[in-house]
Amino acid sequence: MTDCWICERTVNEVEAKRIQSGSGELTVHLSCFRDFGTLVKAAAVGSGPPMSALGLEQIARKVGERILLVHQRFPDEQLPLLAYLVHFDKPIPVPQLYAWLRENELGIENPSLSVLRLKRKGLVGTYSDGEARTVLITDMGRQAIRDYAERLRSGGVNA
Repeated sequence: MTDCWICERTVNEVEAKRIQSGSGELTVHLSCFRDFGTLVKAAAVGSGPPMSALGLEQIARKVGERILLVHQRFPDEQLPLLAYLVHFDKPIPVPQLYAWLRENELGIENPSLSVLRLKRKGLVGTYSDGEARTVLITDMGRQAIRDYAERLRSGGVNA
């Protein structure tokens, strides 16, 4: 028997949910998994001001129902992901994020590594609901993309 990653109590095989995490595996109670998923979804809703209020339109703009990346010279492959995710107040399926990267012709060779790096920095959160892996921007991630936009505006970043 192992301990639940969330509540740290013992998990038996009947109530265990196993989640692959990098090279390891997380074990949680099914009920803890559902509760944690609900918490993550609630935390993501309304967690930041709308895009126009942030002044990020110099990086990415909403055109109809699509988000168009208008800035192309990023210092790393992680900032474009934040520029996309800041437009949403709910978790986004990872395949949707990858499709957006392809549509905007970013050519990021390993987008899953960029997501992992953002997660390790606390700028995004990810979870799997058993059907799909999703990603959502955290408040720290929103602040990081705001800071980048401000550096662009002030000329602190080579555009």
